[in-house]
Amino acid sequence: MEKIRILFILPSLGIGGAERQLYYLLRDLDRNRFQPSLMVFYDGGAMHAEFASLPDLRLFYLHKKSGMDFAYLHAAVRIMRSYSFDVIHACNVSARLVGLFLAWWGRVPRTIMAERNASAVYSSLGSRLYHFFEQHAMRHATVVAANSEAGRRFCLKYGIPASRICVINNGLDWDRLQPRRTRAELKWPQDRPVVGMVARLFAQKDPITFLKSARWLLQRMPEVRFLLVGDGPMRQEIEDKVQLWNLNDRVQLLGAVTEVADYLANMDVVVLTSKQSEGCANAVLEAMALAKPVIVTDVPGNSDLVEHGRTGLIVKPEDPQALGKALFDLLTQPDRGATLGRCGHEMVKRKYGIKAMVAAYERLYCSCRVESVNQSDGCKL
Repeated sequence: MEKIRILFILPSLGIGGAERQLYYLLRDLDRNRFQPSLMVFYDGGAMHAEFASLPDLRLFYLHKKSGMDFAYLHAAVRIMRSYSFDVIHACNVSARLVGLFLAWWGRVPRTIMAERNASAVYSSLGSRLYHFFEQHAMRHATVVAANSEAGRRFCLKYGIPASRICVINNGLDWDRLQPRRTRAELKWPQDRPVVGMVARLFAQKDPITFLKSARWLLQRMPEVRFLLVGDGPMRQEIEDKVQLWNLNDRVQLLGAVTEVADYLANMDVVVLTSKQSEGCANAVLEAMALAKPVIVTDVPGNSDLVEHGRTGLIVKPEDPQALGKALFDLLTQPDRGATLGRCGHEMVKRKYGIKAMVAAYERLYCSCRVESVNQSDGCKL
């Protein structure tokens, strides 16, 4: 039987959840049955070396420039002229319209669109228009693959038939989740509680609420230290707030890192202050795998991942005092935090794994050989 030729599409190879999950998938995908290619809009990226090292992977860069640059589409069309594909898999929201266009232009018979969100995220009029066109175009996808039940519900809301939606959980690389550095090696305080958040620094993650909760808690527990791991467009604003609120010696911005486990493992509590939605928050998933107590905001996606009072705590979004109180409770009751961490670890160990994720996608790609993957109650993977 001929190999199934799959074109994966991503905007960039920066550090992020979608990029990490795709790396795991491409690393473990059975090369005896599948022939993968990866199309990337922007050059470089922090994960370029990892992807470039994968065997039997064709890697195409389209050399897109920032702003309104559509010349990269010509490069994409040239690739479609040179190669034949059986399936196009667009791996995040920014790749989906391009994926559907290329499938139409290149007569690719099957398309898989990833849904990694649980609600529409608008940052401008342009993004609203993009979503308007996309939600109609998405109805032409063969399958929409959500990474959470919240994502599946979101797809149903904008008209994707249930028979064309499947849920494939993210996979955790348990070997990678082996911390190698201690607090001393990271130059963190040895005798003080550490609260941390791992996230891209942009509005959806609401890092300002993280800082405000730090101010609230420090009035009651001045010994606590706060860490933000990640980078993004809000970094300068956050640095300005840290300076303005005299938090320089209490809050540390670490920027983007590759070995996240080293940082999560040395935190006492891990939080995520999203104010819109999460498909499946990888940092929270990894923190739970490391048996860390987690506190997340009550937005779509988070409540599917965390069971309040059993595997973590859930607080109102954009409510620094509620987050501060939850942190105070866990830091002053370490036994409770340890119990939440253990329960979270057991849940993640049971439900999330790379082998299961890769096997589910392989079944999905194989199902694309047939006329349709439609089933009365959704894709069975």
